[in-house]
Amino acid sequence: MRLGKIVSDAVVDLSGIPGVGASMRGLLTTLPQLREALESARGPLFALDAVRLAAPIDDPQKYLAIGMNYKAHADEAAAAGIPVPKSQLWFNKQVSCISGPYEAIELPKA
Repeated sequence: MRLGKIVSDAVVDLSGIPGVGASMRGLLTTLPQLREALESARGPLFALDAVRLAAPIDDPQKYLAIGMNYKAHADEAAAAGIPVPKSQLWFNKQVSCISGPYEAIELPKA
């Protein structure tokens, strides 16, 4: 797996930039020092439809979400008799729920 950035209909391979590595989590720790090199990177290029995109963090530690974080969802909840909270409503999910773009989502029968 390699890190890249999407530009139009292509992916710029960032693995040749010293310090990038293969972990998004690792890259985030050095982002301030590498930002200029990442933003100016122009190649090598791969067609977007020729690569497999994965979830950006391959070893997530936790997954936190905010419930009713947009008006239509809050209105839907209110219509169902669920009170809309006055402050943020946080909840967690299992990290196994994270998938990459276009990956199949398994819906258990239970």
